[in-house]
Amino acid sequence: MSRASVASAEGRSGVTVRKPKALSAGSRLAAFAPASPGEHAPANRGCAELKRLGFAVEGTTKQASIGYFAADAADRRAEFLQKLRDPQIDGLIALRGGYGSNYLLDERLAQELSLAKCIIGFSDLTTLQMFLWQQCGWTSIYGPMLGAGLEAGAGAAKGYDQGSFLAAIRNVDGGWGISLEEKFWHTARLKERSSAAA
Repeated sequence: MSRASVASAEGRSGVTVRKPKALSAGSRLAAFAPASPGEHAPANRGCAELKRLGFAVEGTTKQASIGYFAADAADRRAEFLQKLRDPQIDGLIALRGGYGSNYLLDERLAQELSLAKCIIGFSDLTTLQMFLWQQCGWTSIYGPMLGAGLEAGAGAAKGYDQGSFLAAIRNVDGGWGISLEEKFWHTARLKERSSAAA
């Protein structure tokens, strides 16, 4: 985010932007399940991919899923807050999306948060990310999750783009780019591989 856009965001919302520290090799990422439960095999592949990238990974807290939810709302919220408060954890990465992150949000949540940490995910996690931005000024990463993107691997169909992911979580200078031509050819190669495999 440029200085101009940060200033503009501060002026509109009255909230000071709080950017978490950049992550690097050796940083500890904790998985959390704010929405639906995930399957073990994809989550394990996602953890292995993060380890391949040089991160230490802590799995989700063992909880009993309840229907479409990874656990009841109180347990999912407690896991989120516990991992945010743990000084040994540098960032959080969602297990998967689905439905249910919105049940973690209420007026008290913003008051219970202190140090901004990197939060990574997409899909249903977007409600949590928007809450953190609107109520706390936290930036977060709209990126791959353990069971959605990371489990398939870098550059794979249904996978993720390793270069853009690492640039988003490691760079602190506020600027990085992806060549659109490079992205076009990468996408074309993925389509060719998918067609050949079919």
